[in-house]
Amino acid sequence: MKFVNSAVLQNTGYSKTEVTGISIAKFVHPDDKKRVIESHQKRIAGVETEKMYSVRVIKKDGNIMWVSINSARIEWEGKPAVLSFLHDITEAKILEEKVKQNEQFFRAVFEQSPSGIFMFDNNYIVTQCNNRLAQILNSSIEKIVGLNLKRLKYKEVIPYFDRALNGEEVIYEGPYYSTTGDSKIWIFIRIFPIKDEKDNIISGVGIVEDFTGFKETQKALTESKQRFSQIINFLPDPTFAIDKNGKVIMWNKEMEEITGIKSEEMLGKDNYEYALPFYGKKRPILINLVLNSKEDIEDNYISFQRTTQNTLIGESYSPKLDIYLWGKARPLYGVNGNIVGAIESIRDITTIKDTERKLTYQKKCFEALFKNSTDAIVFFDTNHRVIDINSRFTELFGYTSEECIGKDVDRLVANKENYLEARKLTETVFKGNMVETQSVRYNKEGKPIDVRIKSVLVVVNGEVVGGYGIYSDIREQKKYERKLKILSIHDQLTGLYNRTYYEQIIENLSHSNQFPITIVSTDMDGLKLVNDTLGHSKGDEILKNYAKVLKRSVRQSDILARIGGDEFVIILPYTDEESGEKVLKRIRENIKDYNKKHPRLQLHISMGIATASNKGVSILETYKKADDLMYRDKLQRRKSARSQIISTLMAALTERDYITSGHVKRVKKLSIILGEKLNLSSKQLSDLTLLAEFHDLGKVGIPDKILFKEGPLTEEEWEIMRQHPEKGYRIAMSSPDLSGVADLILKHHERWDGNGYPLGLKGLEIPIECRILSIVDAYDAMTSERPYSRKKSKEEAIEELKRCSGSQFDPKLVKIFLDIIGDNN
Repeated sequence: MKFVNSAVLQNTGYSKTEVTGISIAKFVHPDDKKRVIESHQKRIAGVETEKMYSVRVIKKDGNIMWVSINSARIEWEGKPAVLSFLHDITEAKILEEKVKQNEQFFRAVFEQSPSGIFMFDNNYIVTQCNNRLAQILNSSIEKIVGLNLKRLKYKEVIPYFDRALNGEEVIYEGPYYSTTGDSKIWIFIRIFPIKDEKDNIISGVGIVEDFTGFKETQKALTESKQRFSQIINFLPDPTFAIDKNGKVIMWNKEMEEITGIKSEEMLGKDNYEYALPFYGKKRPILINLVLNSKEDIEDNYISFQRTTQNTLIGESYSPKLDIYLWGKARPLYGVNGNIVGAIESIRDITTIKDTERKLTYQKKCFEALFKNSTDAIVFFDTNHRVIDINSRFTELFGYTSEECIGKDVDRLVANKENYLEARKLTETVFKGNMVETQSVRYNKEGKPIDVRIKSVLVVVNGEVVGGYGIYSDIREQKKYERKLKILSIHDQLTGLYNRTYYEQIIENLSHSNQFPITIVSTDMDGLKLVNDTLGHSKGDEILKNYAKVLKRSVRQSDILARIGGDEFVIILPYTDEESGEKVLKRIRENIKDYNKKHPRLQLHISMGIATASNKGVSILETYKKADDLMYRDKLQRRKSARSQIISTLMAALTERDYITSGHVKRVKKLSIILGEKLNLSSKQLSDLTLLAEFHDLGKVGIPDKILFKEGPLTEEEWEIMRQHPEKGYRIAMSSPDLSGVADLILKHHERWDGNGYPLGLKGLEIPIECRILSIVDAYDAMTSERPYSRKKSKEEAIEELKRCSGSQFDPKLVKIFLDIIGDNN
């Protein structure tokens, strides 16, 4: 090197003596020497080569400094030489690496998030999305990116994007149609704005580090006044100078390129003319402040600072060129050290500013994602130590950020029993494997929490820097799963085991050592009759009561199962036939006690028992044997059981208004008188007697709120009331004593004109017994006290019978009946 300016010596730490006469290649990093030598040789030879390139320089203290070298071939003392300008770009390289690291870090979180994430600009265009979003929408990233949210077919969600771009954080929950419109899903979206450093909304995101911008130092000016003009034109940055009076004295080639104004046109101009190509107006800039400290220019710059030696550095935006500029200005000194003017170099830093904004944007996005995630997220280093947690982590585990930072992530959320399992998962991540599993972790109070765990390695620029764990709260899901498991093997009505569990346990017992095993098959008698007459709610009540009786009758280790509508099985492990018979006796005694306490809704059952004494006896065959014996018991008890149920129903009917008021007694008496008057046979008179007594048997299944309602019934209530002839028919058919009049009970509400129910019979199609009963029943109802109508006088009742003669009643029978009641008071 022939000469070196003070800026190079200051930056590298060498003295002028140490570098003069020494090849520049000696101070360059070994990996970059070849490049420097080749470039130098080509310049000397006049061969065109790259204008600017970057290398590493070894400073005197051994540290590495990145510089950009701009070289030009010149004549020096009559010989070709190379003039090189060195720019310290170490900060730029650090910035570049930092951008890469932040981008990779953000991308790792963005891509591995369990939530779908998309970002959109102020024009509602989707700019990014992750794979998870594509999965949720049953689409692809290619189809989503570029999508205009304003054109979504599902219009209801669009106002939420409007609100987000107006500064709100909003939540949308509801249905969403895919872009093809052929599928519908329900979604939950947290939408929030992303703002720049001036608090302007720059985009939106649906559920990233501040750094000092790159500033390069100004190229040292030549110490030689004779070579100033030549050197200034070879400066890589646009540079110009003014004299003490503000007139342009130098405008280099780079200034010509960036402004489009030739040097000849600008030299000699003053009065801030040099500001016009950049700002579109005359105004003071950095170079003016060097000469006049009173100039007010700071408001025109994005950033502004004074350094040593009266050097000014600032950043501004050029509306004329639509670029961001970095500028550096300092005084020009004469031979005597006096200030003779000022010089300023500028640089287009638009790319750097874009990088800054991108880094800020990514940081904002990451922070928003990290902060607003519905899952608990922890970031940890390669030593498993917590670096950061989000607010959801605090909510889920109860730890504050201060309590977590620096702690072992596995010990933080695991207890002694599952610490090794948690540790193994973290180590698996650091081996380069993604972890996704379900487990239990513990909060600050030591309470267990069911979580889904997803952990991903974070690699920045090829180096592992840590990992992050995502914990999703799945307690409700696990609770639901446990409930489903219980429901899958239990009968919902009685709480006993169901048929599915029974079949599993039969299979398991066949290979067990719990012999002898006794099986009891038991069946509810008359359940269908109760369901048909009193309703299924009463039937369900009987089934639940029987299940309680059975539970009280067996051991806790015994197995009770409801395997059908009214079928139950009791499995008694380690129980021989004699002990099994004792269980049957205990069940019957408990049923007898129950029936004493519940006379209106008694239990009637049939049971069969069989024992498998050893493994050689089939458990399934043993059950079939017990079931056969149960049916034999049912056949023997059927008649008495049905009679008891009928008696129970009649007792219930007796307690109602119809019986206590003497209704049946009066109807029987008048019906027989009218029957005898019509010369009915003895069988008809006998049937008429039973019909008069039991015609309202079906009303035992009608709710009291309808049966005793004061005032007219609604149409729905009438529909229920009209069912009582059919209910009575089914009850009577179940009783040998009443089956002969079941048909008459069914038809006792038919009308002469065919408008009756349930069959709509007309005229003589209606049995005479039913025609007689309808007249007598109506007469007694009108002349008796009823909750829904006032008592009529005899005369009023007679007039009503006459009015309905030929429509509701047989007119011939009405005439005869009126004669009878006229003769019999």
